[in-house]
Amino acid sequence: MIVLDVEATGVEPKIHSIVSLGALDLANPTNRFYMECKVWDGAHIMDEALGVNGFTREQVTDASKPSEADLTHAFLQWSEGVEERTFAGQNVSFDRDFLKEAAERAGHTNWPFAHRTLDTHTMCFMHMIHRGLQPHVCCTGASCCLNSCNSRFPGRKFKFSYRMHLIRRFGMYLSLTIISVVHAVRYWTSFRTSSIQGVRVILVKDRSVVLVTHWYAPWTWTLPGGGVNKNEAAEAAAIREVKEETGFDVKSLAGEIGKYKGTWGRGDMVMVFYTGDFEGSLTLTPNIEIMGRSWFDIDNLPEELSPANRRRIEAYRDGVRGEVGKW
Repeated sequence: MIVLDVEATGVEPKIHSIVSLGALDLANPTNRFYMECKVWDGAHIMDEALGVNGFTREQVTDASKPSEADLTHAFLQWSEGVEERTFAGQNVSFDRDFLKEAAERAGHTNWPFAHRTLDTHTMCFMHMIHRGLQPHVCCTGASCCLNSCNSRFPGRKFKFSYRMHLIRRFGMYLSLTIISVVHAVRYWTSFRTSSIQGVRVILVKDRSVVLVTHWYAPWTWTLPGGGVNKNEAAEAAAIREVKEETGFDVKSLAGEIGKYKGTWGRGDMVMVFYTGDFEGSLTLTPNIEIMGRSWFDIDNLPEELSPANRRRIEAYRDGVRGEVGKW
């Protein structure tokens, strides 16, 4: 895989020119390429672009530098020694499009690289969404990057972050409603002998806790846990549910946060345990019930965490033990 970074005199590959190209082979990071060039004759030069990449007009028009075609030839020759020829980088489609246009200007019509690319910004964005964090979607200051929405649409203020907040909030409440319906169905169709119908487990490691999301309620994070089977002890159910939903093997439960009465009366009780005594690794592959799993800082829990689960985690954090109350 080739990590790529192109600096150019603007944002349009057909009228602007490459001024520098840096790359490395991700499988062998010591295998690197870097070259600067002068702009091709007739290329447009945007002062705003130079302000971003740090080059001056004198530097990008320096006749002693190799041409854009020379740069393209050299890079294509270097890339022949890279086994995986997929491009990766931040906003890498920008780099790919400039390089492809430059290759065509230089007479290279046979594009040797993979069509698909890996954009690290998108990967980070989705990782933050999965962790329940709010990504920084759009810059608003004067120092924004050239490709930001602010420079593409000057003077226009976007409400995208606020809209995303509303969508996520709506999704969370929809998920909570679905969870309540599922819980009600389980309650009225079960024939359990235990007074405890459900369990939740707070898995703690280095001030972080594990949360999960379900396929039927994907917009809400909850603690791992579930129902207690007929003739099953609550402690055994807790250990079983942790294994099924996270992949961890609980060696012992450290204690009990409390017992909480649910919506459906005396028989609807949930018991919450906590432990740091477990082994194994967090399962990343979704299963038939769980869509996602992740670690979260106990002092920075996601906004989409179920309110009842949030209260239980905060109770653990505040040292509450053996609590009795409503879920």
